[in-house]
Amino acid sequence: MALVVSINKRILQEIDCHTEDPAVKELARVLLQFEMENWKMERVSFRKYFEKQIELRCRKRLSSK
Repeated sequence: MALVVSINKRILQEIDCHTEDPAVKELARVLLQFEMENWKMERVSFRKYFEKQIELRCRKRLSSK
């Protein structure tokens, strides 16, 4: 589990270095957290969850412009 946490922290650092978009940063954190919590479970609907989160962040981003 420590390796997964380390990898996810590295991914978030890379995202922070390459974008200033708060919606992208928030989405990355939410998706990585979900993945960390559910990676051992069978039949977790990652796709549905990811699509829902992306849609929510896109709506939030559009409404803030």
